[in-house]
Amino acid sequence: ITGRVVSPTNEPLPGAAVSLAGNTSSVLTDAQGNFVLRSGSDSATLLVRRIGYEPVRLALAAPIADTVRTRVV
Repeated sequence: ITGRVVSPTNEPLPGAAVSLAGNTSSVLTDAQGNFVLRSGSDSATLLVRRIGYEPVRLALAAPIADTVRTRVV
């Protein structure tokens, strides 16, 4: 799964933690908000967290959108 995490104003969110539900490992988004996760399934629940923003939980199924938006707390 590849994607990009952006703010409600479409600004990239670097340093957001992105993981799959049920998985203890996570990745951080890069300076442009991009991330890459490996999933052995066509569907998954994506968890996105960043300080100052509400956590986001997204149920994904193929085809998966490449942009994840989160709201400011």
